[in-house]
Parts: sequence; C-alpha cells; structure tokens
Amino acid sequence: MRRALLLSALTTLPLPLWADDFYASAPVISAILYPDGATQTHQITVDLPAGQHRILVPFITSDTQLGLPDITLLSDGAQMGALGYLPDTSVDPGTLYTAAQTRAHGMVETAKEALKSHQETLTAIRDEVAALKRQLEFLSTISAPQEAATVEDLTAMLNLIGDQSKDIRAQISTKNRALAEGKEQEIDLQAQLTNAEREFQRLSPPKDNPDLLSIPVQLTAPQTVSVALTSKSGNGGWIPMYELHLNEGQNPNLTINRKFAIRLPSEAVWNDIDLTLSTQRPSGQVEPSTPYANQASIHKPVLTSRKTQAASELMDMAAAPMVERELVVVEEAGMHVDTGGVAVTYHYNQKVSALAGDAQVLDLDSLILPVTPEIYAVPRRDETAFLVAQLSNDTKEPFLGGNARIYRGDTLMGQTQMPFLAAGDETTLPFGPLEGIRLEHVVADNETGDRGIITTTNTREQDTLFRVTNLTGEVQEVRAFYPLTYSEQEDLEVEIRATPRPEETDHEDKRGLSVWDLSLAPGEEAEVTINTKLSWPEGWALNWRP
Repeated sequence: MRRALLLSALTTLPLPLWADDFYASAPVISAILYPDGATQTHQITVDLPAGQHRILVPFITSDTQLGLPDITLLSDGAQMGALGYLPDTSVDPGTLYTAAQTRAHGMVETAKEALKSHQETLTAIRDEVAALKRQLEFLSTISAPQEAATVEDLTAMLNLIGDQSKDIRAQISTKNRALAEGKEQEIDLQAQLTNAEREFQRLSPPKDNPDLLSIPVQLTAPQTVSVALTSKSGNGGWIPMYELHLNEGQNPNLTINRKFAIRLPSEAVWNDIDLTLSTQRPSGQVEPSTPYANQASIHKPVLTSRKTQAASELMDMAAAPMVERELVVVEEAGMHVDTGGVAVTYHYNQKVSALAGDAQVLDLDSLILPVTPEIYAVPRRDETAFLVAQLSNDTKEPFLGGNARIYRGDTLMGQTQMPFLAAGDETTLPFGPLEGIRLEHVVADNETGDRGIITTTNTREQDTLFRVTNLTGEVQEVRAFYPLTYSEQEDLEVEIRATPRPEETDHEDKRGLSVWDLSLAPGEEAEVTINTKLSWPEGWALNWRP
C-alpha cells in the first residue's frame, strides 16, 4: 500500500530533463533515541557542476504518511526540486555503498579471492597425485624382456624400478600431507569468507535492483551540495541502567554509575554518530481524551436469596489489608540536563558506532552522593535484617527509573529497581541481607500449652512476639517494623498492648505499621511482645490473620 502511494504521489510529477545523475550514500550522522522509537538524520555530500542534476541515494523509509523522510537542503546557492521515488532500478549497488560498506565489500572480495586461489592450489596438488599414481601403475606393468638377459641386467632393471617406485610413493605421501593441510586451511578460509559476508550484510548494503530516492538540484555554479534526510522509526529505543556502590565508613557515600542500554532501529548502521537520548514519547498520546456524558439511571432491584444476601454481608464485614497500598503518580517533566520543560534529554559526549542487533551498554557518568545507612528488620516476614541507605538527590537533575545492580564496596549483592527520583527527592535503597542480625516471629498456640488464642463466639485474644538478635561483633542500631492490627469497622473493636511501646505508629501514613528503634550490643537479644484483643457482634465471623 505504501509503495502504491509513493508511486502515485511521486512518479506522476512532471520531471525536467536532467544533465547528469550522481549516485551517493546517505550515512547516519546523528540520532535521537526515545524510549520507544528513534529519529535518524542522514547526510549526503556531493560535488556537483553547474546545471540541473539528480542525486540518487538508497531509499530511506520513514514512519510517515507516505513513508518518505523529511529533506533539508543545507547548501546556499542551490535550488532543490520535489523528492522522487525510483523503484526496482538497474543501478549497480556498489555505486551506492558507504565508505564502511565499500571496505567490508572489499574484505569479502579479498576473502573470495584467497579461497579461490587456495582451491586452485589444492586442485593442482590433486592432479599431481593422480599423475604420480599413473606413473606408479606404469612401473608395476613393466616385466622382464623376453630375449635373453644376464642376471646383472635383470638385477639392474629391478633396482631401477624399485628406486623409481619408492621415489614416486614418497612424492605421493608428501603431496597427500600437503593436501590434508590444505583442506584445513580451506576450512579456515571458508570461515573467513563467511564472517566477511556476515559483517558486510550487517551494514545493510543496497540490494540488487535497489529502490532509490531522487533529489533534483539546480546550480548556477559548481559547488559542494549537502542534503539532510530525517527519518522516523517506531522501533529502537533506550533504557537507563545503574551500578550502585555503597561505601561504608566514617563518611558513608554512594557511587552511582549511570549507564544506558540502546536498541537501534531495524537495519540501522551507525559509524561515529552524535547520539541524543530523550524521555519524550512521540509515538504516545498527544491530545486529551474526548469527555463523554455520564448518564445515571434507576431500575427495580432484583430479589436475591437469603443465602446470597448473607454472603454479600460477610464480604462487607471482611477486614481491610493490614498495610494499605499507596497510589503514587510521578510526572517526568521540567527537568535539568537539557530540557524544554517537557522531557529530559541527554547528549552523549562521545561518538557512537553500532549496528542493528548489537547489544550496546554505554556509560553516561558517575556521581558520588552522601547517604545514611540504616538497618531494617521485618520479623513477621524475614529471618534476617537488611542494610538500606537513605539517599537524597542533591543534584540539579532527575534520576530516571531503571534496573540497578547493587554493591557493598565492590561486592555484588544483587539487583533492584532504581525509582524515579526528581531533584531534591529522597528514597531508600536496599543493599542486601545482614546475616549476623537474626529475626524470629512467634505466634502463641493453645495446643502447645502457652497462653495464646482465647476465642469465644465474638471475641479473640492473641499473643505474638518477635525477637531481634545481634550475632555480630559490633553494636547495631536496628529499626524493626511490625504491622499492628487495626479495624475500620465500628463494630469490630481492637485493643493492643505492645511491650515495649513502639517509637512510631502509622509509619509513612500506613495504618498500623509501627516502628521500634533497637540498640543491640554484640550478642544481645531484644524481644517485643504484642497482645491483641478483638471483639465483634454475635452472628458475625472474624476475618483476620495474626
């Protein structure tokens, strides 16, 4: 369909008579990668005489209505006509090669010639072996003369035949060894040719009968003409990546190595190009949704069975989750580095060479920021405490969300997700378990004889406890987190006694989440006991997990 549109839109244009056609390549000189998609700028530079000419280059597709790239004449003193499309031309593809494609094609031809020459050498050796074998067969047919001969004559003849046969066999043996070695060299040369052809094809060279773009140019005087072609692609993209090294000690800090993985558009060939990374999404939504009317209506209720009604009431009485989830909305806009108030843009400060299909991870920069290490313990779920670090983004630019490898010093601890962090924002980053700080959670059980669960038709009493033990050789400051039971229903009453009392309740506005700050000497164990009493009206069932 796109080809038909191109033919109808371009080939029907009236064309003047052109003095000459000039063939050129259109290598990529710069690119902008988005999270999903890319924009590439190709540049053509040709020395042209005065007059009307056509610059013919390999067809460059673009995700636009007609599939054509945007074109800009960069040279003064020249006039440019309408862009044309020439399908299935008889042009020799070699006239359209870039410098890199020309070099790669030369390596293919060199490899072909080396293989051909070597195969001719092997053929000559085989012919020589065949000739020697025929000589050996001839010698084996020689017999003693029928006329009388002396013993000395016969002995001399036999010695001559024997010596010549021995010499021929030695030559055959030498030739066969050379042939065996030559076969191994042939395999190596064939592999070199295969690799050269593969590298050439990775450069996406023009195929036979290539489709071409025609760029009409008119000059009043000879000059060098430069033309820029900008193509858009829906594939290709980039993602941020991080290496986070926690450096503990008297002045703890975090070394943040920022990287990014790039994915090139299909058939892209980049050779020392300028690369820009943008968080903008040109392929995304660009206009507000259409608001529709919101009509209300009433209807007669459908009678339900008593069983269905009872089930519905039971669902209504179900307790809410112990820890409520937060809905967080993050807007990545108006940030530093290079922004027009819409998106973050990074300009990579080195030239980039890559091919479509390559896995490329490039270094952006390295930052060192102060952090506050802390030890977090969640005894209800974990068996060990974990080391974390409180980080404040004191830079003037955001940290984009992405995958991060975490290290303590140079020791790899695992992977986590770096959250989006605007300038001035704070976050808590994990840095792995602390095996020397052990956690234990105990729920008392009547069956073991402990004072544990006391249940009547409308009450329940439950004892639980957790312990934190410091098995390290140093004093450790531990923050223990435990969700105390709560209710949002008036008829469900909750009474809690915790010993010792927590330093903080409803941590970060999470209902019931409480925090104990524990200072533990080497070998010390801290214990927190929690008694929970619940009561509710008769005829209702309790939904709760201690």
